[in-house]
Amino acid sequence: MFLVMPLRRRFWQLAVLAFLAALLTACFPATVKPDALAPENLARVQALAWGDVAEYEAQYARYAAGTDPLPGADWYRNGCAHHLTLGFSRDFTPACHQHDFGYRNLRLHAETRTAEHRRFTDEVFLRHMRAACQGLEARQQPACERSAQWHYRITRMFGGLYFTARR
Repeated sequence: MFLVMPLRRRFWQLAVLAFLAALLTACFPATVKPDALAPENLARVQALAWGDVAEYEAQYARYAAGTDPLPGADWYRNGCAHHLTLGFSRDFTPACHQHDFGYRNLRLHAETRTAEHRRFTDEVFLRHMRAACQGLEARQQPACERSAQWHYRITRMFGGLYFTARR
C-alpha cells in the first residue's frame, strides 16, 4: 500500500499538469491563419507528419535555413513536455517535434481535423518514441518504453483539446 499511494499521487499530479498544459495551449492561438496552408499541400503535410523523423528534420533544417519547403505550414516546435517523458525527453525530442508539426498543421483544415487523423498522428508518435527507445542500452529500454506509453496515453487523453481547436 505504501508504494501504491505515491505512484497514484504522482499519476494524478502529472495528469493535472498535462491537462493544464493542453488547456493553455488550446487557449492561446498560434499566429498562423487557418487558410495560410494551401489545401493542395495537405498531402505533403501528412507525409512529413507521418513519415520518417529524419525526413521531417531535413525539411525543418531547410525551413530554419530560410528556404521554406512548405509555405504556410506552422513549423514552430517546442520539444517534449519534460514532466511527461520521465527522463527521456532528449531521446523523444525528434518525435515530439514531428508530432507538434502534425498537430499544428493537420488541424488547420476540416478534412484533416478528424479523430482518425489525430489517432494516426498519435500512433506514429508512439512508434517513433519506441524506435528511440530501441537505440538505448538494453537496461534503459523498459523504462523508456513505459515513458513512451505514458506520454502517448497523456497525449491521447488531452491532445484532443488542442487538435480540434480551430484557429
